[in-house]
Amino acid sequence: MGHAHKYRSKKRKFTGNRYSNVRVKNENQTVPDNVVDNENRKVTASSSKLEGNNLMLNEDSRFGLSSNVCIKCKNCNFMKGFSSTVKVNNRNQLNTLVVYAIRIIGKGYNGGRKLFCLLDLPFLSKNTFRRQEMKLKQAASEAATESMKTSANNIMLLKGAQKDTTSCSASMDGTWQKRGYSSFNGCVSCISVDNGKVLDIEIMSNFCRMCNNMPN
Repeated sequence: MGHAHKYRSKKRKFTGNRYSNVRVKNENQTVPDNVVDNENRKVTASSSKLEGNNLMLNEDSRFGLSSNVCIKCKNCNFMKGFSSTVKVNNRNQLNTLVVYAIRIIGKGYNGGRKLFCLLDLPFLSKNTFRRQEMKLKQAASEAATESMKTSANNIMLLKGAQKDTTSCSASMDGTWQKRGYSSFNGCVSCISVDNGKVLDIEIMSNFCRMCNNMPN
């Protein structure tokens, strides 16, 4: 019985591919001196930016969700302070927007506190939250009053009234604070038939806390 002939595969030599050909062409090309200088400048500039170990970032104070941050240099007297949020009339706008968003979705202080606790974020104190609510209430009342005055003036111009009062068609509609007619609070609105805008609104309630606390 004869021995089987052993075949040994020959190792193939690498002769290059399309990528190596492109690399060889690029290596053979000459690079202008100004390009090399620009690249060196970029490297130097980037390395100088990375050497920022001498700067310190400290939080000086915090007001709700906004923080006052200060940058200091260890080697010199450089110091720069800034706020983490935008300020309007020297007040942090972020705190007002957070309270406004929470009230828009129908939640209050307890709901917002639970949400920010789950997110592991600081929240406003109860007094600060109430102050922001009063500020939003005043702004909403002023905007509503101005809008209703504008609607009434438009009706008078539309009717061509020569006096301070005029007769127009209106529709009355009411709503409750909660669904199912289980709320003690509600409001009634007067809507113009001519332009479809609100002319007046009245908040009504059949519950008085002071009378409820009084005996008999």
